Amino acid sequence: MNATRMLAVLATVALVAVGVWLGVAQAGGKAAVKAEKGVHWASITSSGTVYAGDKDVVSAQHVTTGDYVVVFKKAVGKCATVATANIVGPTGVAPNVNYGLGAVEVATYTNAGAAQDRNFSLIIDC
Repeated sequence: MNATRMLAVLATVALVAVGVWLGVAQAGGKAAVKAEKGVHWASITSSGTVYAGDKDVVSAQHVTTGDYVVVFKKAVGKCATVATANIVGPTGVAPNVNYGLGAVEVATYTNAGAAQDRNFSLIIDC
Protein backbone atom coordinates (compact mmCIF):
# COMPACT_ATOMS: atom_id res chain seq x y z
CA MET A 1 0.00 0.00 0.00
CA ASN A 2 1.55 3.31 -1.02
CA ALA A 3 1.86 6.25 1.40
CA THR A 4 -0.88 8.33 -0.25
CA ARG A 5 -3.40 5.51 -0.05
CA MET A 6 -2.43 4.78 3.56
CA LEU A 7 -2.92 8.43 4.57
CA ALA A 8 -6.28 8.59 2.80
CA VAL A 9 -7.47 5.38 4.48
CA LEU A 10 -6.28 6.57 7.90
CA ALA A 11 -8.02 9.93 7.41
CA THR A 12 -11.27 8.18 6.52
CA VAL A 13 -11.00 5.88 9.55
CA ALA A 14 -10.43 8.95 11.74
CA LEU A 15 -13.52 10.66 10.29
CA VAL A 16 -15.67 7.57 10.88
CA ALA A 17 -14.32 7.27 14.45
CA VAL A 18 -15.06 10.94 15.19
CA GLY A 19 -18.57 10.53 13.76
CA VAL A 20 -19.18 7.48 15.97
CA TRP A 21 -17.79 9.31 19.01
CA LEU A 22 -20.03 12.31 18.35
CA GLY A 23 -23.00 10.00 17.90
CA VAL A 24 -22.26 8.29 21.23
CA ALA A 25 -21.94 11.67 22.95
CA GLN A 26 -25.25 12.87 21.48
CA ALA A 27 -26.96 9.62 22.47
CA GLY A 28 -26.01 10.14 26.11
CA GLY A 29 -23.21 7.58 26.10
CA LYS A 30 -25.15 4.82 24.34
CA ALA A 31 -23.66 3.49 21.14
CA ALA A 32 -25.12 5.40 18.20
CA VAL A 33 -23.98 2.77 15.68
CA LYS A 34 -25.99 -0.34 16.53
CA ALA A 35 -25.52 -3.84 15.19
CA GLU A 36 -27.76 -4.24 12.17
CA LYS A 37 -30.05 -7.04 11.08
CA GLY A 38 -31.39 -7.37 7.58
CA VAL A 39 -30.12 -6.76 4.07
CA HIS A 40 -28.58 -3.49 2.92
CA TRP A 41 -27.36 -2.44 -0.49
CA ALA A 42 -25.66 0.37 -2.37
CA SER A 43 -24.67 1.15 -5.95
CA ILE A 44 -21.56 3.31 -6.11
CA THR A 45 -20.16 5.14 -9.15
CA SER A 46 -16.47 5.02 -10.09
CA SER A 47 -16.12 8.57 -8.69
CA GLY A 48 -17.39 7.43 -5.27
CA THR A 49 -20.92 8.84 -5.48
CA VAL A 50 -23.87 6.91 -4.08
CA TYR A 51 -25.96 6.23 -7.21
CA ALA A 52 -28.65 4.32 -5.31
CA GLY A 53 -29.03 2.50 -2.01
CA ASP A 54 -31.26 1.69 0.91
CA LYS A 55 -32.09 4.12 3.75
CA ASP A 56 -29.05 3.10 5.84
CA VAL A 57 -26.41 4.22 3.34
CA VAL A 58 -24.80 7.36 4.79
CA SER A 59 -22.09 8.13 2.23
CA ALA A 60 -19.39 6.81 -0.05
CA GLN A 61 -15.89 8.11 -0.63
CA HIS A 62 -13.39 7.50 -3.41
CA VAL A 63 -10.15 7.21 -1.40
CA THR A 64 -7.67 6.56 -4.20
CA THR A 65 -7.55 4.64 -7.48
CA GLY A 66 -9.74 1.57 -7.08
CA ASP A 67 -10.34 2.14 -3.36
CA TYR A 68 -13.69 3.19 -1.85
CA VAL A 69 -15.29 3.43 1.58
CA VAL A 70 -19.06 3.05 1.97
CA VAL A 71 -20.52 4.19 5.31
CA PHE A 72 -23.76 2.83 6.78
CA LYS A 73 -25.86 4.00 9.75
CA LYS A 74 -25.53 0.60 11.40
CA ALA A 75 -22.61 -1.63 12.38
CA VAL A 76 -21.90 -4.12 9.60
CA GLY A 77 -18.68 -5.74 10.87
CA LYS A 78 -20.29 -9.13 11.51
CA CYS A 79 -22.30 -9.25 8.31
CA ALA A 80 -21.81 -11.16 5.07
CA THR A 81 -20.71 -8.76 2.33
CA VAL A 82 -20.71 -9.18 -1.44
CA ALA A 83 -19.50 -6.58 -3.92
CA THR A 84 -19.57 -6.87 -7.68
CA ALA A 85 -18.30 -4.59 -10.43
CA ASN A 86 -20.99 -3.22 -12.72
CA ILE A 87 -19.10 -4.13 -15.86
CA VAL A 88 -19.10 -6.96 -18.38
CA GLY A 89 -15.83 -8.86 -18.54
CA PRO A 90 -13.10 -9.92 -16.15
CA THR A 91 -12.64 -7.73 -13.10
CA GLY A 92 -12.02 -7.99 -9.38
CA VAL A 93 -13.85 -6.54 -6.38
CA ALA A 94 -12.86 -7.13 -2.77
CA PRO A 95 -15.01 -5.89 0.16
CA ASN A 96 -13.47 -5.49 3.65
CA VAL A 97 -16.05 -5.32 6.46
CA ASN A 98 -13.37 -5.04 9.15
CA TYR A 99 -12.74 -1.48 8.03
CA GLY A 100 -14.86 0.24 10.69
CA LEU A 101 -18.04 -0.01 12.73
CA GLY A 102 -20.40 1.18 10.03
CA ALA A 103 -18.03 1.22 7.08
CA VAL A 104 -17.02 -1.17 4.32
CA GLU A 105 -13.90 -0.69 2.22
CA VAL A 106 -14.19 -1.92 -1.37
CA ALA A 107 -11.23 -2.35 -3.71
CA THR A 108 -11.78 -2.69 -7.48
CA TYR A 109 -9.26 -4.20 -9.90
CA THR A 110 -8.65 -5.01 -13.54
CA ASN A 111 -8.43 -8.66 -14.57
CA ALA A 112 -4.62 -8.23 -14.35
CA GLY A 113 -4.90 -7.21 -10.69
CA ALA A 114 -4.14 -3.49 -11.07
CA ALA A 115 -6.25 -1.05 -9.08
CA GLN A 116 -8.84 0.63 -11.31
CA ASP A 117 -11.84 2.86 -10.64
CA ARG A 118 -15.07 0.95 -11.33
CA ASN A 119 -18.78 1.28 -10.65
CA PHE A 120 -19.82 -1.41 -8.18
CA SER A 121 -22.77 -2.74 -6.21
CA LEU A 122 -22.57 -3.80 -2.59
CA ILE A 123 -24.93 -6.11 -0.70
CA ILE A 124 -24.66 -6.66 3.06
CA ASP A 125 -26.64 -9.41 4.79
CA CYS A 126 -26.70 -9.30 8.59
